[in-house]
Amino acid sequence: MHMNRRPSAHRRFLVGACMALALPGGLACAAETVSVAQADGSVVVAPRHPEPVISLDLGAIDTLDALGIDVQGVPTLARWSGPLVRYGSDRYLKVGSLFAPHPEVIEAAAPQLILVGGRSAKSAASLAKLARTLDMSVEPRALLQGVARNAAILGKLYSKEDEVARQLQALHAAIATLRTKARAAGTAMVLLVTGGKLVAQGPGTRLGFVHDVLGMPAAMTEPGTAVAGRGRSLGKLVTAEDIARIDPEWIFVIDRDQAIGRTDAAPAMQWLDREPVRRTRAWRHAHVVMLDGFDWYLTGNAGLGALRRTVQDLDRALSAQP
Repeated sequence: MHMNRRPSAHRRFLVGACMALALPGGLACAAETVSVAQADGSVVVAPRHPEPVISLDLGAIDTLDALGIDVQGVPTLARWSGPLVRYGSDRYLKVGSLFAPHPEVIEAAAPQLILVGGRSAKSAASLAKLARTLDMSVEPRALLQGVARNAAILGKLYSKEDEVARQLQALHAAIATLRTKARAAGTAMVLLVTGGKLVAQGPGTRLGFVHDVLGMPAAMTEPGTAVAGRGRSLGKLVTAEDIARIDPEWIFVIDRDQAIGRTDAAPAMQWLDREPVRRTRAWRHAHVVMLDGFDWYLTGNAGLGALRRTVQDLDRALSAQP
């Protein structure tokens, strides 16, 4: 297991007496803790500069990476990508899947802090019996607020408040600039491609960032066949003929199979490179944009780094239009 942060954080100990709190995961000094309110109304008292840390939330791992901090335990994924690719190595403890962590592995690691969120949030109660556990879930419809909140929490835990403020200021400025371009760019359709199915992601969906945050008009406004998954709608099923009829000016594509590491699946563009789709304005004007499946589908853009990369990618795409 990789035990060093990147870079090593300087622990700041206060001189004088402090009160020790008997909490799961060991003793912590009151002056060296942060109280974090949770969605259920509870408050978790977490130690500053915790180590080891186990994170089952990819957004939290991504935000910590943006702040130059490693975690020591991570979920097992078929494919890690981008700046987080190092977590696929055996230098980091693997603690089970996002949906089914291994409590015995986690307990043996004796973490000072466990982070869950999104897919792993249901494990929060059971993991809290092993160590202090924070739920870092981000509501897709309040993505920017959720990312900023989690960054502030993690920044305070690691004495990175100034760096968090700097990155958030730059991110919000970039989003404001991109929003102006997006609203003037024309209608858009976001497609999640998985197992040969084309699933349109409209406003209000988990992957509706270009509509909900950037304000791009949705090309698809009519009802469609809903695709359900784990108790929620994953979007509307469409065909190549539907896309031709809707005729979006922009098509943004997320290859789910590639994101989750499926090696037996055809690439997303193979399902789109068909005569009906080639008739669309998006195809004719080279406005079909592949998005980063790891950042969009797995992380959900719920980390500082992922969100920054998404904004940069979209800005490049929209700036390149004729």
